[in-house]
Formats: sequence, structure tokens, C-alpha cells
Amino acid sequence: MTTTTAKIIDLTQYRRQLEHARGEMPVLDSELNWETAELPLPPHPRHSAWMRRRGLALDHIASLGMLAMTLAFALRILVF
Repeated sequence: MTTTTAKIIDLTQYRRQLEHARGEMPVLDSELNWETAELPLPPHPRHSAWMRRRGLALDHIASLGMLAMTLAFALRILVF
């Protein structure tokens, strides 16, 4: 059985210490008003569709590149 000498850090306590050092008031989860909190807007449907098409195009190009590399290596092995 091995023991560790590493120090275990409580991240909540560390964040509170950082906020205290910066002079900020910590915001507790109980103080947040989730009903009136602003949520980020979802991306525009056209933008999402464009990004999806762009991703598919890049996937196809990568697949064709892999196919070309495989054929090149196979031909090199067979010919030489």
C-alpha cells in the first residue's frame, strides 16, 4: 500500500480564498436567482446549418485523404 504526501485541496475553499484576496464578495448558489438569470441565446439556425455543412465537408475531405494515403501505401508495397 502506497501513501501519498500530496496535499489535498478543497477547490471551494481555494476559490473563496481567491475571492477574498481580490476583495470580491463570494456569490453563493443560494443567492442566485435562477428564474431571472440571463441565458445565452442559441445560435441562429442558419449559422448552425452552415457549421454542420462545413463540418461534414471537412469530414469528407479527411476521409478522401485517408483513402488516398491508404491506396498510395498499398501501391508502394505492391509495386516495390
